[in-house]
Order: sequence, then C-alpha cells, then structure tokens
Amino acid sequence: DDEGRGSIFTVLKGLYHAVDAGADVINLSLGTTNEVEAIEDALDEIEVRGIPVVAAVGNDSSSVLQYPARDSKALALTATDSLDVKAPFSNYSSDVDLAAPGLGIRSAYLNDGFGLGAGTSFAAPFATGALALLHALFPDSTAETLQDWVMDGAMPIDHLPGNTQWEGELGA
Repeated sequence: DDEGRGSIFTVLKGLYHAVDAGADVINLSLGTTNEVEAIEDALDEIEVRGIPVVAAVGNDSSSVLQYPARDSKALALTATDSLDVKAPFSNYSSDVDLAAPGLGIRSAYLNDGFGLGAGTSFAAPFATGALALLHALFPDSTAETLQDWVMDGAMPIDHLPGNTQWEGELGA
C-alpha cells in the first residue's frame, strides 16, 4: 500500500507470478518478524526451479534478521553508507551474506518522479542486479553458481573503521 505494507497473500501472489512469468532472479525487499510456512513453500519451489533469491535483512538495527532474509534459500543483504560502513538502521548477523549501499539511493517515486531512499530494501537490488547481469551473460549457470560468483566478487567490510563492532555480521 502507500505505506509500504502488504499482506502475505500479496507477497505469495507476487512470488508465484514471478516464477510463472519466467523470472531469472527474485528480489524480496520486504520482511516480517515471523517465518511463514506458505512463503517457505514458495521458496522451496523457487529453489527447485533454480531461481536465485535476494532478501533485505530489515531496518531495526537488530541482530535478528527479518524473514525471508534469514532463510538459507535467500541471499541476505544489509545496507551500508557511501564509505561501506553499516547504515545506522541496518540489521546485522553472522547470517548476512552481502552488504550494499542503502543510504541516499535515487529511485523511482510517485507521479513519474524520483526521490532518495534509505533502507536494506534499497541495498538488496544491487545484488539482484548483479545476479541478473551474470545470468544474462551465463544463462546456463545454476543459481548456486551465480550466487557463488557474486559472493566471490565481494570483499569483507568488517575491518573498515566504523564496522569493527560488527565483525563477521555484515557479510561482504
């Protein structure tokens, strides 16, 4: 809705539509505090079909990741600032796979406009785009291979000034 809220039904509808439409990569810039069996079933189906999934970890500055980012079938993305330092709102955990810019991100907005946004939902599309580009170049590659390539191309950031207190909890 206009507040950025949706229902499990609409998320499921979107997931199955993406699968039926032949999506090569799925971005879940959304999350909930509870695991949802129906979404778990959808993620199982998506995994069987070999479609990589990227999910935002949440914006609570918490060590508890939102679901579905904490599901092992999704790459979990947290947000950083322009210096690759953890964004103040970003969730963190040893289960975070990757970090990407999530502050001051220019994005589409209402009435054909653009605006600046912030959040792990703005960070997740960077990895989704990288996966999509790799898939375009290597369409016969498995989801696992594509994800491995993205992970192999990422550098650890927990040694950077400002990140040391989250060592091992920001991905790469």
